[in-house]
Amino acid sequence: MASLARIWGTVCLAAIALSGCDLKSLLLFSPEDKINAAFPISETVHAGKTALTAALPESAHGQFEAQYEARLRLRALGCAKDYAPSFFASLDDIRQKLGSPSCFIAADNELASWIGFRRIGAILAHGDLVPAPTQAPEFVVASGSIANASFARSAGMVLLDTPKAAEIIGLNNSKQIISYPRTSTIGGWLSPNGRLFTVSEGNSVEVREVVSGNLIGKLPVRANYDLQWLDARTAFYLDQEGGNTKPVLIDFTSGKKIALPMVSASVRRAVPAPDADNQYILISDQSASRIELVRGGMEPEAKLMAEKQVRTDGSWTLNRAALTSDGKTLTAAQGARLTLLSLGSLDTESISLAPFNAYSAQPTTDPDSIVLGGFHAGGQKQFVYSITQKTLSEIDGGTMQSARILVVPSLNKLGMIKDTKITLVDKLPTQPAVPMAQFIAAALELANQQKLEAFEQQQRALSSHPQAGTPPTTTYPAQGTGQIASLAQNARIEGVGVYQGVRRPGAREASNISVRVRRSSRPIILVLSSYEPVRWNISYEPGAQVSAVLLSGYHASQVNGAGAARVISSGGAYAYKQGSSEYNELNRNTMRWTGKGIDLFQGRYEGASFEVGG
Repeated sequence: MASLARIWGTVCLAAIALSGCDLKSLLLFSPEDKINAAFPISETVHAGKTALTAALPESAHGQFEAQYEARLRLRALGCAKDYAPSFFASLDDIRQKLGSPSCFIAADNELASWIGFRRIGAILAHGDLVPAPTQAPEFVVASGSIANASFARSAGMVLLDTPKAAEIIGLNNSKQIISYPRTSTIGGWLSPNGRLFTVSEGNSVEVREVVSGNLIGKLPVRANYDLQWLDARTAFYLDQEGGNTKPVLIDFTSGKKIALPMVSASVRRAVPAPDADNQYILISDQSASRIELVRGGMEPEAKLMAEKQVRTDGSWTLNRAALTSDGKTLTAAQGARLTLLSLGSLDTESISLAPFNAYSAQPTTDPDSIVLGGFHAGGQKQFVYSITQKTLSEIDGGTMQSARILVVPSLNKLGMIKDTKITLVDKLPTQPAVPMAQFIAAALELANQQKLEAFEQQQRALSSHPQAGTPPTTTYPAQGTGQIASLAQNARIEGVGVYQGVRRPGAREASNISVRVRRSSRPIILVLSSYEPVRWNISYEPGAQVSAVLLSGYHASQVNGAGAARVISSGGAYAYKQGSSEYNELNRNTMRWTGKGIDLFQGRYEGASFEVGG
């Protein structure tokens, strides 16, 4: 027997010598193993696998290893096509036969994405990073002006978007957990348990770990508002791969991206169904769909459960629509109309607010109430609206009126954002409730009085200067009148604002900023604003629609590439921080021209390129 073993060993050594292959390649049993050895996995995949193995419970290691090995086999088979190396082929022979490693690089990118999604799922499975405090602080203070705030759904934490960084603060002691420096755009959302946050960078959104700031995974989406956490295992986002925007779900437990061909491609909002686990409501401007994510089999599968047409008077984007605190109703403010979508029945109710023009709807801790912000003849106002009673209660105080109001779900409190500070309160100071019909009648009366006063003033001016022949003109049209207002009726209004473009220190010449317009279901009116002079260069994807461009700024700017869109110099307002006094003035100016507020706004102190539409 020993003699036979010696003979076999001699034969093997001779074969190795004659073939020129190495011992390692012979010891690799399958052709797939040899191919993967010839083209090793990337360091990114290796590091991600190590981190995921450490994050998973030990009981899940075996299943993960089996899934990983299966993906490695598919990597080899997919890139080798119909080639299978012989037993005696060396790793150099395999590399020479297959040539370019580009297929393996692409496969590794997919593998890294899957591992990243699985890591996100493992982190989401943990409890809250910071428990909600029993005693809430009175204030949360940032190091700079707060452009946006994202409170974790269950953890006692908040992400504050400031000019220099994303600051994540614990509500238990008001201390900073991490400050992630701003590069280009930032903003973002905290995961429900507060362990992850998102950062918008270029054409992708990064998911990072809160404590370390380490990158966990990337999603091919344009901006933070295109990603929405749904629950501890699922998110919705608008996939940009291949140049077409497609709504998808990501199941972080399996690391799978689930296509949704059964719903409209124009879906922009997703929320959990209020009455069933693993079911979600996806909303476009035309329809609302209930889908179920079935997780029992080999692959998660999305099934369409119900679908209804919805009225198109609502805009269901994150900054225009509010999910009531009980999760049962989505409310959308769009111009002079409020739309309510029942997430249980998928029925809609449309309520006229005219002559009040709403620009935002925000939830409160009371599921029957939302905060409506908007304009009428009395100026900019915020009201608490009762859904069942159909009453409006005006919010008291100048500071309260100009503050942005958000719900702090982990504390069941309201947060009022003003400059660098968030004030936490139990309820809003309001005037007595007024029935909607009474409010509308009073607003119409005030508007008529203002029109009469303006007419009388015009007649006095004519009497004083009969030689002029025409009355003096105003800088802006009255609230939403004229051709631009007509164009705005069926358009989405998107704003882009900067203090300046990228330019040399001390220079005052116009800098170039590119604005790429993506294809969208509705035409777009662009609001472009800056302090320093800017040369706005517009480009279009096929099918993109721009009805008009409102150009605004402290110094004179210009627009190139607008095509058939009408370009109007709309005044001197400029803003690059949503919620600032400058933004409010820019929004008021937009209202004067279009009769509507800005639907989506992107702002940076210094910018070079933006994308709108989609």
